[in-house]
Amino acid sequence: MPLAEIRSFLRTPSLERLEAHERALSGEFAERRRVLRYVRRILKEELMYDVLTRQAGEQRYVSRTKRVLVPELEPFIVDTFRELGRGQADAPGFVLYHGAVNNEEDGPVEVCVPSADGDRRLPAGEIAFTEIRGEQCQFPQILGAYEAVYRWAKEHGREASGPAREIYLRGPGGDEQLQIAVPLA
Repeated sequence: MPLAEIRSFLRTPSLERLEAHERALSGEFAERRRVLRYVRRILKEELMYDVLTRQAGEQRYVSRTKRVLVPELEPFIVDTFRELGRGQADAPGFVLYHGAVNNEEDGPVEVCVPSADGDRRLPAGEIAFTEIRGEQCQFPQILGAYEAVYRWAKEHGREASGPAREIYLRGPGGDEQLQIAVPLA
């Protein structure tokens, strides 16, 4: 419990507040155990993702950026794609991760829609990527795809040269299909 909450609790202690804190801790602990079980499984399994490379052309786009934790991530992506008119774009929408996003770290995350007159520019260059679909697109399973791409880069003596990205071929939602991509130096 953060120090400010402890002070507040000590000023006005109540069984209800204590039980609410215990429920929150229990949920947090369960989520962390789920992530640890998944990471353990990934470490024991052989690499199950094919990682490929390709040249990506320069892409102009419009975007919105926000700091979000995992529970807020999908609603932010869905709402922003809707606001920016993703359905009208010629190329798939994508999300740039300028920092880690999990239950403690909040990015920032940039949701992007390709647009010929966009005010932002994604430079051309080589990317390493893998394609995933369905449940593989959900947290924490999606971490395996990121791990595969970064592991491939390391094993091939390559380095990431910019933020990781999710390219939405279909979705977001239940029937998602994504490419997890990293630009290469």
